[in-house]
Amino acid sequence: MLLRPSSSSLMDASASNLTDASERPNDTALRDSGLTTTTDSVREVAPFENPSKGNADDILRKFLEYFPSDQDIDEALLSIRATTSLNVEGSDLGIRLANSLASALPHLPKLKELQARFHNIQEEGAWTIARALTSNINLTALDLGGNHIKDEGARAIATALVENSTLASLGIGINRITAEGALAIASSLATNSSLTYLDLEFNNLREGGARAISTILTTAPRLQTLLLGCNGIASAGAMSLAEPLATNSSLTTLTLWSNVIDDEGAMAIAGALAQNTTLVSLNLKNNRISTEGAAALEETGAMNSSLKSLNLEGNPCQDQGPMENDDSEDHTDSDDAAQEEPATSSTLSYFSSDWSDFEPDCLH
Repeated sequence: MLLRPSSSSLMDASASNLTDASERPNDTALRDSGLTTTTDSVREVAPFENPSKGNADDILRKFLEYFPSDQDIDEALLSIRATTSLNVEGSDLGIRLANSLASALPHLPKLKELQARFHNIQEEGAWTIARALTSNINLTALDLGGNHIKDEGARAIATALVENSTLASLGIGINRITAEGALAIASSLATNSSLTYLDLEFNNLREGGARAISTILTTAPRLQTLLLGCNGIASAGAMSLAEPLATNSSLTTLTLWSNVIDDEGAMAIAGALAQNTTLVSLNLKNNRISTEGAAALEETGAMNSSLKSLNLEGNPCQDQGPMENDDSEDHTDSDDAAQEEPATSSTLSYFSSDWSDFEPDCLH
């Protein structure tokens, strides 16, 4: 159970409000605005797609623009109960959005994917959403990137993961999480049996965080995608990951781009590749790997029957781009997407404007 007391009450969402049409935005107003909800089926687990115009995300934004009270946020969410995917990225609504999402989740039975990035929900908002997650049995993908949840927020999400058995994809990148928060997430995955996709990129894990996350490779048998780019784990962190990676039998995608990894770390990973038989995609772009480290990686990578893509671009060793295995077997588009580092203009702007006291090494 989540024992941390709530510092603010959730928004009221009584049964009468859920069924009484007078308590929600009316269908005529929605139809006149040209906005409709989406009930399309969603992928089982994959990174989120950008929402198309005219779907549930637009409906919510429309209400937030014209009716920005807390009650109206609740009503907007409840008016789209048939949607399967919701993206409410970047309106900086803070705890208000977290409260409304927590109130609405029990009444959105078809919602599978929720992306609520860059709202500054902070630690309190993370706990609010975590409490709702403990009993939710529908949501399979959640992205809370860029919300300043820090280690306390990571602990909140970790506590929810212990009880939640349906969430398969979790994004908590760009959240100032350190080794302490990483340890909480890793500990929760020792008992969680559903998570297959974990995004921790653009945090501040460093060597200690990598050491904590390395335990996931032995305790989370279903994890397939692990994104750790831009975390300053260095070679010591890479070595911590390499040992369990050697015998891991579930991970197919690992990103370690921009982590100041040098030849020592590359050699350790190369040794893991000599034994691992499931990894398909490995991104080591923009590190400090020289010709010696690259040669070891490419040698073991070429002998590895599962590895299809080894990205060493931006290292001192070479300029020619990623190595592609000659094996003709295709790998999925989701692997390609996971390899792309999310250094978008919005991400960089977010760091420069809101993170004056912390900036990851990879942004220099």
